[in-house]
Amino acid sequence: MIGTYRGRVIRTAGLVLLLLGGCATVERESLKEGVNLDVPSGWSRLETDGAAAHPEDLTAWWTRFHDSVLTRLVEQSLISGSEPRLALSRMEQSRSRKMIQRSSLLPSVGAGMNGSGNKTWHTGPEYSTKSDSYGASVDVSWEADVFGRLGKELDAADADFRASMEDYYGVRISLAAEVASTYILYRMGEAQLANVEAALAMREQTHQVVLWQAQAGEADSMRAEQSQVSVEQARSMIPGMRQSLLETRHTLALLCGMRAEEVTALLQDGAELPVVPRAVAMGIPWETLRQRPDIRSAEIRLEASMARLDATERGRYPSLSLSGSVGVESWDIADIFAPEKIISSIAARMVASVWDGGRTEAGIRIEGENVRQAWINYEHSVRKALSEVENALGSIRASREKLNVLARAVASGRESTRLARIQYEVGNIDLTTMLDAERTLLGLEQDYIVTRAEEIRSHIQLYKSMGGGWSALP
Repeated sequence: MIGTYRGRVIRTAGLVLLLLGGCATVERESLKEGVNLDVPSGWSRLETDGAAAHPEDLTAWWTRFHDSVLTRLVEQSLISGSEPRLALSRMEQSRSRKMIQRSSLLPSVGAGMNGSGNKTWHTGPEYSTKSDSYGASVDVSWEADVFGRLGKELDAADADFRASMEDYYGVRISLAAEVASTYILYRMGEAQLANVEAALAMREQTHQVVLWQAQAGEADSMRAEQSQVSVEQARSMIPGMRQSLLETRHTLALLCGMRAEEVTALLQDGAELPVVPRAVAMGIPWETLRQRPDIRSAEIRLEASMARLDATERGRYPSLSLSGSVGVESWDIADIFAPEKIISSIAARMVASVWDGGRTEAGIRIEGENVRQAWINYEHSVRKALSEVENALGSIRASREKLNVLARAVASGRESTRLARIQYEVGNIDLTTMLDAERTLLGLEQDYIVTRAEEIRSHIQLYKSMGGGWSALP
């Protein structure tokens, strides 16, 4: 009987292997179809006043602005911000999943003790029978990874863990850039508010002069109303600007994991837009791609998808399980551990699916499409990175050109306003002409402040697009 049973198992396993040998497999090379990673040898040229900084300066790029408040906010956000802490928690979850998968390659050991007893009362002459039994055992089970399926699943879990690490670094990069960009918006709002308040003070002085002229009979009421309108126009801008500053402070507090009053106190230490570094830290395109965590993550996730495909394909093969037990059984608890009471057993079991209605093949096709999607995502990540760097470089160039034009326009506007006030005081021009000159100057100065902020934020975007904000692994 035993020989017959073993013969059936061997014949069944042979039949399964024969059937599996004829099954279709996913063509790996076809999954790469359409992927074209044409990486340029260099970036577009960017005119600088000095030599390009070393790419290592990307690690803490925010320090290159020499703004202590900016540095404090960014570093605080990386410590206390909710997004890095969530990403770190997800990374620890992935580490635990990897440990669970690793345990599947190891034997499972269990131990237990049992005891039972019964007493039976018989009818007729009163008597009873009593029986007891006691036992203890150590059980071991293990699935032998004959065809490497469990090993591939462990490879996939390991890749998932490494990808979660890259996701954590990516969160740090994005958060540092968002905090820095929000900080620049706040400083821009402060500068614009100060500019409007200065213009309001000047218009109030002009209005007072017009009122004195009206009292002396040298100006009519219409001129006084025009002056009043100019004052109120400037004053109406202030509440909205202050509200915007309040909202920006709250955004910074949220990003940095700080209380609003703490951020408010910290922002009082500085009041100007930082100066952009003239030497831009840049590397060659391939170095940039290697630096960016999102590309590294996409590459690792592709590796995980291919490991899962391998594991699914190998799941068609038979699985071999081994189990064994060593224990003792005794009718008397006093001699339960006596050597002669020891019993043991060992068994092997091979299981294979002969027909499952196409479920396995469908699973293989699903994993194959997951690999294809991972390839497409990797290709998209590379192209996105190249595009973001070039867009940031273009934005820096455009901002610099616009700043040069606006600097000349502001200088001319200030001189024009100065001359207009002189001409008005001597009676050569009317009040409307002078007020138009003041409004034009205010608009130019506001545009100049906005463009300065845009230039700084373009540098921030450049450093983010090059993967700055963390130390690349070797």
